Amino acid sequence: MSAQAQDTNCIIATKVPGNRRMSFLPKYAGKHFLRFEPMVFQALGELSDEYRRSGGMWVFYELSNGGFYMAPRGYDEMALCSSVSYTHLTLPTICSV
Repeated sequence: MSAQAQDTNCIIATKVPGNRRMSFLPKYAGKHFLRFEPMVFQALGELSDEYRRSGGMWVFYELSNGGFYMAPRGYDEMALCSSVSYTHLTLPTICSV
């Protein structure tokens, strides 16, 4: 963990470079990565009309706490709507400090 993360108790996200994209999901989802990826795309498509219409590439981030984060590229924010809970949200796709 970096000194910055320790000093501020922040979780630091580091963008995964292009040459490591192919190994990123297998690292975090293991043998289930072939199922995991389309499930994420489908779930976002069900929550966002905008994403369902246009799709797109995703940006991968590794987190300083050992986790990961995925965000669709090309969206500063995205409107999400859940028909199950009747919730409408607009969220940033990339969080910053």
